[in-house]
Amino acid sequence: MNPPEDGRRGAAPGERSEALRRKAADASAKSVSFLQPKVYQAWCNLRVWLPFFDTPNRRARQIRFAHSDCRTGFYWDIDLPKQCCRCGRADDLRGEHFESLVRAFEYPLHITGTAALMSAGVLFLAFIAFSAGMWSTLLSLLIFTAVIILVASALLWMKSWDEEVSLRLFACPDHVADLKQPDMVVHDNELTIVLPSERLADAAMEELKQRRRGKHRAAGESSIQGRPASGIQPPAAIPIDSPPLPPRPHIPDLPPIKLAGEEDDLLPQ
Repeated sequence: MNPPEDGRRGAAPGERSEALRRKAADASAKSVSFLQPKVYQAWCNLRVWLPFFDTPNRRARQIRFAHSDCRTGFYWDIDLPKQCCRCGRADDLRGEHFESLVRAFEYPLHITGTAALMSAGVLFLAFIAFSAGMWSTLLSLLIFTAVIILVASALLWMKSWDEEVSLRLFACPDHVADLKQPDMVVHDNELTIVLPSERLADAAMEELKQRRRGKHRAAGESSIQGRPASGIQPPAAIPIDSPPLPPRPHIPDLPPIKLAGEEDDLLPQ
């Protein structure tokens, strides 16, 4: 059997290395595609939980829906104004329907804040151990910090659930490219949506206020109409017979009273 030529001899290892490189690139791309939306949604949640990290123009484009506005169970049905999401145009519109699952959390700030404070304290002790050269203590503290982070992550996962959000956006032919799913965050029984423009956010907020006023007015009227009548008639006025007043006694007229110094006028001259 003849040995392989020099060109064919190095072909098999080269192909294996190329295949491994392609597999590593595919795994890296899949991990990035999986983690990127998770990290972006976590950043959006943080900007809603702590508005300090948000920008003024982004806060101006936010609108918040309460659970009593458009939530049934764990399903949000959002009714936005039928106008262009950019310019506010109301004719020749094209709409697109978005349905997505948004992760809602319970007590997220409490869990993350406690974990952050504990981790900071343990890392400070780890820095002291590193400065003193206590390597075993340093390793134990670093492992304890990792355990705190894992426990906090597990608690966040346990105290969270998925909620379905359904909304529809409209755009004119000039702004069809802006028909993208907006950022959405569910926190404290409220749904926060970052709309494409402040114009649409103002119109949606005004429409939401009118809807809430109508609900309050309807609730007040229904409570008044549904209130049962007591059937109790107010008592009639009771006449009071007062006895006749006695006649006033007759007081005779008295002579005028003279002051001191005027009595001399009465003496005989």
